[in-house]
Amino acid sequence: MQYSLPALSPADLIERWRSQGLLIPDISHAQRHIKTVGYHRLNRYARFLRDQQGNFRAGITYEALWAIYIFDRRLRLLSLDAIERIEIAVRTVMSDSLSQRHGPHWFMDAQIFKTASYAATFQDVIADEIRKNKPRYQSHEVSLYYKNYELPPLPPSWIVMEHLSMGEWCKALPMLVRIEQKIIGLEFGLPANLMTSWISSLALLRNVCAHHGMIWHRRNTRHPKLQKNPPHFCPDFSADSGNYYASACIIQYFLKYISPASSWSSRLKTLFDEFPPQFAQDLGFPQHWEQDTFWGII
Repeated sequence: MQYSLPALSPADLIERWRSQGLLIPDISHAQRHIKTVGYHRLNRYARFLRDQQGNFRAGITYEALWAIYIFDRRLRLLSLDAIERIEIAVRTVMSDSLSQRHGPHWFMDAQIFKTASYAATFQDVIADEIRKNKPRYQSHEVSLYYKNYELPPLPPSWIVMEHLSMGEWCKALPMLVRIEQKIIGLEFGLPANLMTSWISSLALLRNVCAHHGMIWHRRNTRHPKLQKNPPHFCPDFSADSGNYYASACIIQYFLKYISPASSWSSRLKTLFDEFPPQFAQDLGFPQHWEQDTFWGII
C-alpha cells in the first residue's frame, strides 16, 4: 500500500486536535508551536492525554500538552548536562588507565581485548572517526600528529578518545579483558559488571537526549544491572530499571564521584517542583525520594 495522505496546514491540524476534544483557547499560540516545534512532535506527548477511543480526556487543554513538552525538554537538557560530565570523566579514566599500563597506543594491542577480531574492528572505527585520509576534516591535534609522525598509523589515546563517540568507546569497554574492566571500574568504586552496564545504559539515554528525543514515559531498553542485594551506595531501582528513575540514580552516583559539590540533584528537584507531582511519579520516582541522603539535597 502506498502512503497518500496529504500534508495538512497548521490550521487543519489545530482543527483535528479540537475535533478530538482538546481545548485550545489561544489558537495563534498553538499554531506558532506547530510551525516551530511540529505537530507530530507534540502529538507524541498527546497520546498520554487521550482515552481508549483516541480522544482527549474531558477538560484537557492545550496548555497541559505544552507543559508536558516543556517539562520533557528541560529534563532532557538537564540529563545531557550531567551525562556530558560523566562521559568526559569515564573516557579520560579509561584512556589514562590503559595508556599507563599498555602504552599510548593500547588500542592496537589485541591482547587486552577479548577477541582479536574486535580489536581489529575497533582500530577500523578509530581510523574512520579521525578521518586520517581526509585532511580537511582533521582536527588540529590529528593534523599535527600526521605532520610529525608516520608510525604508528593512529594517534595516541588522548587524541583518539577525543574523537570517538560515547557509543563507540562504550562498546570497547565490555570487550576489554576482565582485569582491565575491573581496574577502570574501581576508579569509580564499581564492580566491572555494574560499570559496563551503567555506562551502556547512559549512552543510550545520551543518544536520545542529543537527538531531541522524548524521555518522559520512554523506556530505556538497556536496563542497568543492580546486584541482587542492592549496594548501600545506591538506591534500589531493580524493581523497574527501565524507567528514568534508574538513570537518575546512576547519574547521581557518578556525579558524586566526579564532582562532589554538584548541584544536579537539587536542580532536578527544582524542576519537579515546578510541575505536578504526577510527572515525577510517571518517571518512577518514589514519594519523598529527595529525602534519601543519597541525593544530597538539603
